[in-house]
This record gives sequence, structure tokens and C-alpha cells, in this order.
Amino acid sequence: MWVLDRLDDAVINTPGREFSRLDKAIFSFIRGGTKRPQFKRTGNRFLDWLIRAKFYLSLLLDKLDTWALYNGRSVRTNSGVRVRSRSEKRIAELLDKRGITYRYEHPLILDGIELRPDFYLPREKVFIEFWGLADDDMNYVEKMNGKKWLYRKHGIKVISLYPRHMRNLEKNLARLYENVTGKKFPEPRRSLVHKH
Repeated sequence: MWVLDRLDDAVINTPGREFSRLDKAIFSFIRGGTKRPQFKRTGNRFLDWLIRAKFYLSLLLDKLDTWALYNGRSVRTNSGVRVRSRSEKRIAELLDKRGITYRYEHPLILDGIELRPDFYLPREKVFIEFWGLADDDMNYVEKMNGKKWLYRKHGIKVISLYPRHMRNLEKNLARLYENVTGKKFPEPRRSLVHKH
């Protein structure tokens, strides 16, 4: 990586040499594109190299994780949480809007089986499952029914959301939240920025 820096220093920044925007764009692309982050140099070449290596390794692991666990999809909420679908993004952003703390795919082990319900609300001790393929896939329905049976067996409180609930998510989630928790659905959080 430092070789590419030296190339830039030697070619782009050589005094007396003029390069077009296209030339500079090509060098920028070779070095990783225009979105390549700027690293603060420590003055120690080895330490600078380690910092860059750690960053690029974390990018690689993030891409592999996205490919393996998220089928190549990388849907992120406004707060930066990565979820598997746009519907889950809407649910997460509604929870954020209402100030409800959640953990995404928090592991839950029941009868030796590790489950990963979509959302866990730690204050309420309630899980939210979005059964997105319940209307389309029979294999999915069998797994869904198996998970529901485990939840009932162990007395786990679960808010079940289906594709039909997404048409009016706020109203439906509020109703289901109140039914399962016995608490009023929180009002939307006020913006931290005050208008004068």
C-alpha cells in the first residue's frame, strides 16, 4: 500500500510536472477510488502500514460477512445498523424514532437450538420477529411454526409482524407492542436540534 503512496508522491506531486484531472483520477482509482479514506500519518512507516492493513482487513471481513450472512445485501438503517431487508430497516428506524432500545439478531438458545430473532427489546424483554416470507414459502412456514412453538414452550414474549403489517407499520406495531408488553407505545422522540 505504501508503494502506491510513493507512486503518487513520485508521479503526481513531482515539481514541474502537470497532470490533467483524468491522469489524477486514474491514479486515484489505482489507489482505491475517490472514497479512499485519508489516514493520519504517524511518521513511523511500519505503524502507518499496520493501521492501513488493519483498516483494509476489516473492510474485507465486512464484505465477507455481508456475502455470507446477508446474501450480498447490505441494507443499513439511518443509525448505521445493518439489517437483512428493507422491511427490517423500516422496523428498526421506527424503533429508533420511538426511542425503543433494541438489539438486532440477538442470539437466543432454546432446547439447545440457537435462534436469532430479528429484534430484541431488552427493556421490555420482548422479541420482534418479521415473518417476511410467511405468504410465499412453505419451507419458511414450517421453520416459522417451529420457532413459534419453541417461543410458546419457553414462555418467550414475541411480537409477530407479517408483510400485511407493513402497509401501516406504525399503527400495527403500536397495537401489537401494547398487546404483548402491556405498556403504551412510546411517543416519537423530539429532535435534539431546537429551531429558533
